[in-house]
Amino acid sequence: MKNILDLLVEQPIFAELNPKQMSVIATHCHIKTFQKDEIIFNEGEVGDALYYIMDGIVKVLKRVGEGHNIVVAKILPGHFVGEMALLDRTCRSASVQATEETTTLMIETSHFDAILKSDAQVAFLLMRSIAKIISDQLRQTTMKLATTQLVID
Repeated sequence: MKNILDLLVEQPIFAELNPKQMSVIATHCHIKTFQKDEIIFNEGEVGDALYYIMDGIVKVLKRVGEGHNIVVAKILPGHFVGEMALLDRTCRSASVQATEETTTLMIETSHFDAILKSDAQVAFLLMRSIAKIISDQLRQTTMKLATTQLVID
């Protein structure tokens, strides 16, 4: 099994970081593997970590009514789930479940805060990478919404 630093080097989100900066990140990350159908986190829980999908697929489930969930997205490797926990510290807006065995790189909010305090340049590069991913997700969501609106009209 590769160590965390070797895994970080392979992930596009960390492409702007040099080896020393990656080692700072590596000390604050954990590899966590989820089995098929395992819940990563539930809607309404207090967010305490971000999960970067390295291998596998997860689905995002939104509660609509009593006991009913709909799949609102499937997240592939190279993307995050739970990033809002690092940014606004509110309750989870959706549930996330592994659809197959899924390997994630987990950064807990307390560790993320430690990165922000310890190395401003690493924090900036990491936040910029997260912002790019969130921006891309927002563009995709906007396109899906526009397409759905065309069907409705």
